[in-house]
Amino acid sequence: VSTQSTGIRVNKMSITQFLFLPFRRIAKYVHILEEYLRHVTKSTAEYEVLMGTLWKLNRVDDYIEDKKSQAENIETTLNIEEKITGKTENLAQPTRRFVREGDLQEVTKGSNKKHYKYFLFNDCLVGCKKSKKLFKAGHNLGFKFSHKISISQDSKVMSDDVPGIKHSFSLVNKDKTYFFAASSLDDKRMWVEALASCVQQVSKLRRVVSVSSPMQVLSNRNINITSGSSTIGHGPPSTGARSLILSELKK
Repeated sequence: VSTQSTGIRVNKMSITQFLFLPFRRIAKYVHILEEYLRHVTKSTAEYEVLMGTLWKLNRVDDYIEDKKSQAENIETTLNIEEKITGKTENLAQPTRRFVREGDLQEVTKGSNKKHYKYFLFNDCLVGCKKSKKLFKAGHNLGFKFSHKISISQDSKVMSDDVPGIKHSFSLVNKDKTYFFAASSLDDKRMWVEALASCVQQVSKLRRVVSVSSPMQVLSNRNINITSGSSTIGHGPPSTGARSLILSELKK
């Protein structure tokens, strides 16, 4: 298989591409069946049977797409894992999904800032330092593991600025509150929205979703962000939020 996947090609397709053909055709079957149903009378038994078949095909197609997405995400996570040294556990987990990466400053006691490269997954935030050993010709080829911050259903994302620090926000966990500063307002907004979405996803995993009908369309996901101000990054934090931030920084 390994030889054929890179060797002989038929109709410009490798053996791997041929193996995926049956799965790709399921989506085509769905489209064909939908078109056929337009010409079938709804009151007939045939229509009812075809609707049941269409529902099953849609479920299979969704399952394939979900597994494909999982495989791609695991591959992305493994590629990230290869760049990080000094890890205490494997990053690649069955339910873990990579979300985004970028540079952030962590604001610590006394408003001191520490610069980290962060990798955000749906259930944790991994902080790393640039590895000097793997830094060549101006290009960073690897990172050294520093710390991991868990994200749970009890986590809260607050978009209020730390007093005196622009583009900052916080992640509130039961055991600790973490403060970060982004490079710009847009960067801050993307991090806040991504983190809030992760918290929401973790919460949804713990809820049993009941579907009243096979053809029910799921509503779009809404992102709730806890904030003392009406717009992310604009205006001063509320009195309560300011007191919380100052008290946490003094710990």
